[in-house]
Amino acid sequence: SYGSGPPGDYPDKGWAASAEPDGLCLRPAGGRMRLKKNWQFRRVYNEGAKVVCDCAVIFYCKNPEDDDGPYFGVVASKRVGNAVKRNRAKRLLREAVRRFSGKLNHRDIWVVLVAKSNILGRSSEDVVNDIERELERVRLITRSKCTN
Repeated sequence: SYGSGPPGDYPDKGWAASAEPDGLCLRPAGGRMRLKKNWQFRRVYNEGAKVVCDCAVIFYCKNPEDDDGPYFGVVASKRVGNAVKRNRAKRLLREAVRRFSGKLNHRDIWVVLVAKSNILGRSSEDVVNDIERELERVRLITRSKCTN
């Protein structure tokens, strides 16, 4: 039956690790790498640090549990717009997470990305570059330099 296989075995639900040109990119497998509970988000907001970039606000803190990480949460409030606009904003942020998660310097970290309303007018590449620039500034990631 549909729920009888191992987590991540579902064709439309599971994500897996993939080899990317810039290294291994860890992605949520069956939702295991996602922050889901309200108390997890509140802990990151209250105990973590905050970085503001043009299209998002990034909160991060050390993982208080001994789980393998990193864990990510994506938020788009009603301030961003209606449901269609909020879903687009979350898709853009999830794509950014997918692209930078393999470059993280720390594995024991929780990260929450909160969309700002101006994210909607940007391309996926702009969002990724904006977020990576700020994460590099606070030394959470190491960006690979192209030698072309």
